[in-house]
Amino acid sequence: MAPTDLLLRGQDGHSFKDGRGWYSSETRRAGTLDWPFPSTVLGALRTGWGRSLEASDPSLSLDRRSWPERTAEVALHAMLPLRRRADGSAWSRADRMWPVPLDALYARGAESIERLCPRPATVPSMGRDLGSDEEQRARERLWRPRRRCAEKPVPAPRWWPDPDFEAWLRGEEVAAHRPADYVALTQGNRSRVHVSLDAETGTAREGALFSLDVVEPWSRCASGAPLWEWAMALRASFPEDTAGIASQPLFLGGDGGLTHAGACPAGLLAAPDFQDRPCPGLRLVLVTPACFERGWLPDGFDATEEETFEGQLSGIDGTLVLRAAITGRALHVSGWDVARGEPKPTLRLVPPGSVYFFQKKSAEPITAAELQSLWLGQIGGHTTKGMGCVAGGVWHPEGTSAAASKGDVTTC
Repeated sequence: MAPTDLLLRGQDGHSFKDGRGWYSSETRRAGTLDWPFPSTVLGALRTGWGRSLEASDPSLSLDRRSWPERTAEVALHAMLPLRRRADGSAWSRADRMWPVPLDALYARGAESIERLCPRPATVPSMGRDLGSDEEQRARERLWRPRRRCAEKPVPAPRWWPDPDFEAWLRGEEVAAHRPADYVALTQGNRSRVHVSLDAETGTAREGALFSLDVVEPWSRCASGAPLWEWAMALRASFPEDTAGIASQPLFLGGDGGLTHAGACPAGLLAAPDFQDRPCPGLRLVLVTPACFERGWLPDGFDATEEETFEGQLSGIDGTLVLRAAITGRALHVSGWDVARGEPKPTLRLVPPGSVYFFQKKSAEPITAAELQSLWLGQIGGHTTKGMGCVAGGVWHPEGTSAAASKGDVTTC
């Protein structure tokens, strides 16, 4: 089953729920996530694939038991937002949107974005003692982010355009976005009112009048006029030919927002061109949430006698040493198992935008070919559900980059 790239375009607003309960009857308002978890998108793909099977064979009718069995091989590997001008132009690589890396710091009045630079720790942390003594010592040896600018930090936008994200991965300077531009970097939203009328009284039924927050497939500029159209690029695997899923509408999210899947333009998810120059370190950014067995620590990395976390990543030759990690607050996602009629186990996920910094134990540089091989790869668990998608970039720790002195690459 070779992966297939698809383009999902929403026809209406969507509502995305997390693992929390439904409290609209008490608050009269149901909120939404601003972007779906990969498991939500995978559920829509499996439903659409199952409907295409039924449409191809009129005698086939999938029940609650056979439905998950027949669609079990449907897998999601990557998902990205897309945003283009609302003028009907063709989708391109420049339309890709990315989660803002957590090592990017916006400072008040700064013209460029500051990179949080990991440096060796000089004092112990105040964290709790978790795990074995070896893991505790290795965690204390992790480098910690430092900043140079003394100005007060300000909130970052939700997404970055592709040119900014690629420049960040290459180690180049990125101009700060103005707060007035943040609206265009986030999908629009509105409230949708639901009501059920009593036939005898002509009034709303008790508990059936509420509003639902929905995310729109467009965003506005600062002036308020519609400017951008949003879509979603996917990389997925199916048991058979994918022509059938394009003929079926997909219902995405808790309110069944109508979505259509189509062919993705060639090269839309292609990797950027990394210059073939020696790079002493690797910056690894999570594009989708990641599920690791030990919380924040990537699977396959263990504490060693040298008091470091060491392991391997697919596509990188040799053993890697984890130098630093900048992660956000853990996400919790659950769902409803339709086949079993019970809630799914809640997953604790590392949020997208989290950044990990590695160096080879052999002190050899990271090559451009290795960065290419990491592009939209996956790490951790639940990878068939779209978890753990990553993008790799260069990292020049302070004092290790000869190119930084020439002004074409930053030190972090």
